[in-house]
Amino acid sequence: MNLPTGFLSVSQVRTYLRCPRQYEYRYIHGLRTPVTSSLLLGRSFHKAIETANRAKLKGGEILSVEDVQDTFSEAWDREKAEVEWEDGEDQGRLKDAGLIMTTHYYEQVGQKLRPLMIEQGTTVDIEGVPVKVVIDLVERDGKIRDFKTAKRTPAKDEADRSIQLSTYAMTYREMTGERESGAQLDYTVNLKSGPKITHLETQIDDSRIERTKTLIKGVAQAISSGMFYPVEESFSCSFCPFRDLCKGGK
Repeated sequence: MNLPTGFLSVSQVRTYLRCPRQYEYRYIHGLRTPVTSSLLLGRSFHKAIETANRAKLKGGEILSVEDVQDTFSEAWDREKAEVEWEDGEDQGRLKDAGLIMTTHYYEQVGQKLRPLMIEQGTTVDIEGVPVKVVIDLVERDGKIRDFKTAKRTPAKDEADRSIQLSTYAMTYREMTGERESGAQLDYTVNLKSGPKITHLETQIDDSRIERTKTLIKGVAQAISSGMFYPVEESFSCSFCPFRDLCKGGK
């Protein structure tokens, strides 16, 4: 396989499925995508929850809400200079919204989590395709969790369609020799009425694992063959960071 990074990841596969031309710009030509305010919020939220989970796993400590808020703020302030802020974006208001979301999730869910694996990274081989995987969290009962933030409520079947969760499950089975007890997306949604937590659970059978393997191998083969066509009718074209370059040819 001729892969530009030497491996695949779920984010690379998703990028290629969204638009092969976008993959080409990002991974063949090495053009960077901008850090958005939404991405900054998600990263800061994720860092805060990860830090709380690590403290619990290491010594059984349950961090205070204030400690988790401080971790969010430190992560936000560390990366905010890298963000390409849109005109009119209120940075202070967005940070406050992120703090409220993080606090709400930690108070309602985070304090009760029972971590076994945190940010567990490895590389799995899928019929000759190396795939790098980092699992957000596995709890002591074998449940896989992935944390996400969003501006709107996700579709009810998102977990059932998630190649991220099926890849996590496949990786967990290879690492432990055991089956996961379940897989779940934890969404904290920033609604105008306040944050809302949505849990989307799924069970992953062997046939879904095999479909995911076939998908990843097919994407790897397409990339190796140099198939980087543009997707003209995708709604994602409107917010692609390379739209002007692709459409204008410059």
